[in-house]
Amino acid sequence: MTLPVQPYKGARDFYPEDKRLQKYMFGKMREVCESFGYEEYDAPILEPTDLFLAKGNQEIIDEQTYTFQDRGGRSVTIRTEMTPTVSRMVAGRRQELAYPARWYSIPNVWRYERMQRGRLREFWQLNVDIFGVEGIEAEHEIILVADRIMRSYGAKTHMYTIKVNSRKLMNYLFRDYLELSDTQQEMFVRLIDRMHKMEEESFYAQADAVLTPTQRENGVLKKLTELMKTKMLNDLPAGFEVLPSVLELKQLSDLLAESKVTNVKFDITLMRGSTTTPTLCLRCSMNIQKTTAVCLVAVATMVWSACLASNLFRRLGLVWATLRSRIS
Repeated sequence: MTLPVQPYKGARDFYPEDKRLQKYMFGKMREVCESFGYEEYDAPILEPTDLFLAKGNQEIIDEQTYTFQDRGGRSVTIRTEMTPTVSRMVAGRRQELAYPARWYSIPNVWRYERMQRGRLREFWQLNVDIFGVEGIEAEHEIILVADRIMRSYGAKTHMYTIKVNSRKLMNYLFRDYLELSDTQQEMFVRLIDRMHKMEEESFYAQADAVLTPTQRENGVLKKLTELMKTKMLNDLPAGFEVLPSVLELKQLSDLLAESKVTNVKFDITLMRGSTTTPTLCLRCSMNIQKTTAVCLVAVATMVWSACLASNLFRRLGLVWATLRSRIS
């Protein structure tokens, strides 16, 4: 039998020249995180499957994870992310920890999903977690960490944009302004998340198909169309300026301006992570296709996102903010 020379499908080898670049990237991440007072943690790559079921559902476990029974008959899952693990760890020492607690990790994780360019089944993910900080200050700090890491790689402000949206604002828009049902809200979240990969005509055709005849007569599609064109908080419909979610976004904007982070943009179409967080969604995206060698290796491969105040931690009575960056 001929031995294979290629790695397992969805994974990659790191020859010395590749490992040097990875060590450089991870070194910068560690340097920045620790400058903000974050401490590194880690955990086993295997977790009881029930831990992942607490966050997802059986369909996700069956289709997107590496799950199997060990020799003791226990169902275990190779970690797909660190949120369930850090939930378990914090719960285990909840009474002993000093708050606010600042932790970070750079684990390798696995997801059995369709591979894309630059998106393999095995990847590494920076996790920056802060526990026990009330208010918008935690989100402010998380954005500062992301911005500092980008700049540590040599990225200039014009090279990337930090996009922000509010789940609480979107809940109000869907439920009260557009008067959508719960099922319709879920469908619109998924549809809007994909809208930039679709033709505009196709997006609005699919949006129209979600609506009832009465909603069409009441001009819901027209309202949605106008909302999707919103570029700034001040462009929202009259009366929205007094909503708590909008005031929170304005407070965040003021804090970031004081911190001289000027490339933050409100993006009403940002939906990634919004189904798991009741507060803010963040995403950092590159504005350019080509840049310096360092940025090509270290920055363009990263897509930042943040899911804040996870329901897993709300069950523990903890306030939590986190930053995630996937590195293949």
